[in-house]
Amino acid sequence: MLESVTINWLGFFWGLMAALSYTATMYSSNNIELDSTPLKRSLFMILGGFIIIALIFHSSVNNHFSTGVFMSWGIVLSLFGTILPPLLFTRGMPLTGKGMGLGAIIASVEIPVSIFVAFIWLKEPVNFLQWIGVILILFTVVLMNLRKN
Repeated sequence: MLESVTINWLGFFWGLMAALSYTATMYSSNNIELDSTPLKRSLFMILGGFIIIALIFHSSVNNHFSTGVFMSWGIVLSLFGTILPPLLFTRGMPLTGKGMGLGAIIASVEIPVSIFVAFIWLKEPVNFLQWIGVILILFTVVLMNLRKN
């Protein structure tokens, strides 16, 4: 039996903003300053993200900053969450070919993988509708690849 769902419009707005910024990242990774090194391009992407986060969430970061959490998890999370993804993204996206097609398809698999890993490793609860979303994303990726062949 499906559970009742209410839409949180603020969450919906932030989801759209995340999609917009992700699309901008994919576009810039594949089209802007391709002759620059991936390290330099990643630096500017991370710097741009930092400026946006600092402008929007500065009061939250200043009030709730925990040095203990930073020292225990900060380095690992910054390496795998902030440094490596843009570096590898700016290196790999231009290699997928012109346009954002294949790169976007490959990048869309990130969401189901993140949910699956959170479910298995972190024991995060994932409800039926979320699993349907994961299946829908994977089905769409397969469908987009079938059409191109």
